[in-house]
Amino acid sequence: GGRFCTDSTNSHIDFLWSPTGRYNPSNPYVNVAKVKELIAKSISTSTPSGGNAKVFTANPTSASIPDNNTTGVTVDVPVTGVTGSPSLTVSVDITHTYSGDLTLTLLKNGVKVKDLRKDQGGSTPNIVESYNLTAEEVGASPNTKWSLKVVDDAAQDVGKVNSVKLSFE
Repeated sequence: GGRFCTDSTNSHIDFLWSPTGRYNPSNPYVNVAKVKELIAKSISTSTPSGGNAKVFTANPTSASIPDNNTTGVTVDVPVTGVTGSPSLTVSVDITHTYSGDLTLTLLKNGVKVKDLRKDQGGSTPNIVESYNLTAEEVGASPNTKWSLKVVDDAAQDVGKVNSVKLSFE
C-alpha cells in the first residue's frame, strides 16, 4: 500500500507515492535514502556557486563504525586553499543497518563544530545526506583538519563510513 503526498490526483505528474508500512517500506524497489536525498536537494535554499566551490573528499577504506561504542570512528578531511569566509556543505554516505543509532558530529581541529544528526531515522538503513553550515558556523581559518565523527550509541547494528565530502562556497 501507499499514500499520495500532495493534494493532486493519481494521474497528476507532481505526486509522490510514499510507501507505507509500520517498520519498513512495503515496496522493495524504493530506496528510502535516495528519496530523502532527492527531497533534501529539491528543498535546498542554496544557490549554485557557478563552479567556485572548493571540494575536499575522504573515501576511507577502513572506517567501520564500532557497535555501541562512544569512541566511534573519525574520518579526517584536510582542507587547504580556501579563501574568504565560506559557507560549507557536508555530504555523507554511510552504510548502517539502523541509522537511528548514529550521531554525526563535525569537528574542526578536534573541536566540535556542530552535531549534524543525532539518533534520527529509526530503523531506516543508511545515511546519504547533506548538511549546510553558515559562514559563522565555519568560523575563521577553514584551512585545517576537519573531521566527521560517527558514534553508534546502541547495540546490535553495524556499518561503515563510505565517504565524506566538504564543499566550501
